[in-house]
Amino acid sequence: MKLLLNITKSFALIFLVLTTNLKPMVLLAQTVYPIYYHVITLQKDSIQLDNRNFYIKSIVDCRADTTNIGIIKEGLFDNKYPAKLDTNLSLSLTKYFDELMPAMQAQTPIIIKITRFNIVEKADANTDNGTTTIAMEFYTQHDNTYSKIFETEQITQYTYFDVTKLHEQYIRETLKKCIKAFSFSKNYIETAPITYNQLIIPSPIDYTYNEPSSFKPKAYYSKVNFTISGGFGYFMGKFPQEMPKELKNYVKGMRFAENFATDFSFFLTKKIGVGFNFANYTSNNSIDYFKISEKEIIIAEGSIANNINIKRYGPSISYRKLLDKDNLVLKGTLFLERLHYTDEAVLFNKPNKIDAYTSCLVGNFGIDYFLFKNIGLNFALSAVWGNIKKMEVNGIATELEKKSSLLRTDVNVGITLCY
Repeated sequence: MKLLLNITKSFALIFLVLTTNLKPMVLLAQTVYPIYYHVITLQKDSIQLDNRNFYIKSIVDCRADTTNIGIIKEGLFDNKYPAKLDTNLSLSLTKYFDELMPAMQAQTPIIIKITRFNIVEKADANTDNGTTTIAMEFYTQHDNTYSKIFETEQITQYTYFDVTKLHEQYIRETLKKCIKAFSFSKNYIETAPITYNQLIIPSPIDYTYNEPSSFKPKAYYSKVNFTISGGFGYFMGKFPQEMPKELKNYVKGMRFAENFATDFSFFLTKKIGVGFNFANYTSNNSIDYFKISEKEIIIAEGSIANNINIKRYGPSISYRKLLDKDNLVLKGTLFLERLHYTDEAVLFNKPNKIDAYTSCLVGNFGIDYFLFKNIGLNFALSAVWGNIKKMEVNGIATELEKKSSLLRTDVNVGITLCY
């Protein structure tokens, strides 16, 4: 008896432990996390149908899965999300058809049964391919029975660098193709009447119609980009307060610099790429005679000249976005580069060679306007951040008392080649 009591207590203890630990697990299992949907709202549209003698009375959604209309890709890393219309499919399509084809007197009311309604996205190396497929059956109503008079399946295919943006447009196009197929058909065959419960059972589709899109974008998600460009840069550093006015005017003449740049990018995804950049700046100025005097005593005099050359090169990371237009690409790039500064200078008739190395950070924002599929015009705006603290003057290492800023902005125009 005592043994039986101990066993009973043990089972009771085990049950208490299990139920105590199981309760939060049950609550966790019951927690419902919201699902993100890509929502498509059908815009107002128009259709030309001569002698239209019908209107759409109602829509019956008989798809096997009514939770979504397909999977789309969004975001920086092409995350997949289910797509749906702004309300349920029946209400959204009823509203769309009411605005597209308002009911008029003496017209026949039509009930549409949707058996298939989906969008598909498939990506290749350079572009996205989209497909919208809609299958529907057309019924007339007699009291409490329904007779099918027509059925159709319409497929629209389209190519774009971001087909997600085009689904709404081509859903409307495919819906109108279904309506036109019904309106223009002469082969109406009225089937035996069925009840509403029979109506909502999916039926096979016999008629298929394909119409590839003629849209061919000039811009696309290329794997390799190579840009060569030229332009002008503007030095934005401040002058030391103690610098003589005449010398400030001289230095102002070197604020503008000619530049030449090349940029190579390899895109790991449609939007993110890595690459390598090289840029070269040249600026020069000279004065045949310049003097520095103090209390009317000439301290130094003679000619001065500067022939400055700046080279920078290094790795880059890029992010790009293709606009809704079919030939514009925005591209932002960040460079971490090595900079080499040289100046073949003349100071009061004496030649001096100045060398300096430093690191710099470069930000670039560019627009490619594609004239052809693989060739585009490039417009870019850049900013360079960097400082020089140490340099060599005629081979002798010298450290500046204050860092010399290399802050500058560049404006370039060039050509982008894509593959």
